[in-house]
Amino acid sequence: MIPDTLGGWSIEVVKALVQRGIFESDRFDFKEQLPHKSDDKDKLRLVKTCASFANSIGGFLIFGVKDDKGLSPADRLVGLDAVDDFPERFGNFPAIAEPSVEWTFRNPALSLENGRLIHVVHVVESQSRPHAVLEQDRWWFCKRTSKGTEIMSYDEVRLAFQDTETKRTKLALLSAELDHTIWIADRVLQEVPEEIPDEHNGTPAHWSWATRYSTTLIDSLLGDAVSLFAKRREIWTSLARLRDELRHSNAVAEAFAHFVFEQATYTRELRATQHVTMRESAKAISSFAKTAKLLVDGLLAQDTRAFV
Repeated sequence: MIPDTLGGWSIEVVKALVQRGIFESDRFDFKEQLPHKSDDKDKLRLVKTCASFANSIGGFLIFGVKDDKGLSPADRLVGLDAVDDFPERFGNFPAIAEPSVEWTFRNPALSLENGRLIHVVHVVESQSRPHAVLEQDRWWFCKRTSKGTEIMSYDEVRLAFQDTETKRTKLALLSAELDHTIWIADRVLQEVPEEIPDEHNGTPAHWSWATRYSTTLIDSLLGDAVSLFAKRREIWTSLARLRDELRHSNAVAEAFAHFVFEQATYTRELRATQHVTMRESAKAISSFAKTAKLLVDGLLAQDTRAFV
């Protein structure tokens, strides 16, 4: 019944949860309003909630619903003032966690009959976890369970750091592999001529036959795409397109290589076709690889710090 996406949340869904007497879970939490500017305890509680969702499987914060078991379902739906700049005010809280927590919100907000608004915030499962919250000169690592926000154990924190470091190592290897792929593609464009030279001018006539691109690492990491890239569809898509082009280029190179039984049987026309094909493929590979590297390096830039 609990939606998996922001688009799945509606007034009807919120009312149904309230009528069932559900107050919080490992997937969502009701909040009456944003913390008052002078209520430091409530501010810290909200930051911990954001960090706990990010450190777990993600979740939703529903603002405008009173978390009071003594009220009727109708009285719990209070909403927020429609003129309130909610996203800007809320964004101050996940930014306090270290590293900051990624979030997005339902736009437009959900409207009650009285014109007041229910705001739904999605805190995504983080690839930079664990996130910590500083309280009284001590870092706290939180997780989300069916009981609400709880403190992570030492082993849970240690494993979270190890998991993040493993992912970062894989991403670093992928970034290096993309660099190598770009280098090979650019070398093809530089050294394989657009115009096919005469037979005896010194240019290696068969250079492009030897051009092969490795796909082993990309194949392996795409198999681990869910844990590595989570919901970053653009990274998975760019890598999948690059892998397809690499496989196509390798297949073409292998096919042309079979024609080379003797130098005399390899015609200028066939060589021209080979070079044009390899150059066009190299252009596409270079472009896809540079796009993928930009995205992967962006993930690597989201550094997770170790806390003492």
